[in-house]
Amino acid sequence: MEIMTNGVMKSPVHRVTTNAEHMRGSVAVLIEPDIEEEIGPVEGLVNEERPKMYKTVKNYGHFNYTCFQKGIVPIDAVKL
Repeated sequence: MEIMTNGVMKSPVHRVTTNAEHMRGSVAVLIEPDIEEEIGPVEGLVNEERPKMYKTVKNYGHFNYTCFQKGIVPIDAVKL
C-alpha cells in the first residue's frame, strides 16, 4: 500500500512483543498481487509537490521473498 500511495500510507515492519501474563492472538492476512501485475505509485498521487518516491515492481511476492532472504526490508529496496 505504501508503494501505491507514493508514501502517503506507511507499511509498518512486523514486530511482536511477548507478554508472560497474557496470551497473544494473531490473525494473518496476506494479499499478494498477480505475478504479472506491476505495483507502483498511482499517477494521481504523483505530482511536482510529491514526486514519484518508489520504483515500479513486477512479481512483488517473489521480490518480497528475495529481499527477506537477503536481510533487506523490501520497502527500502524500492525507494528512489
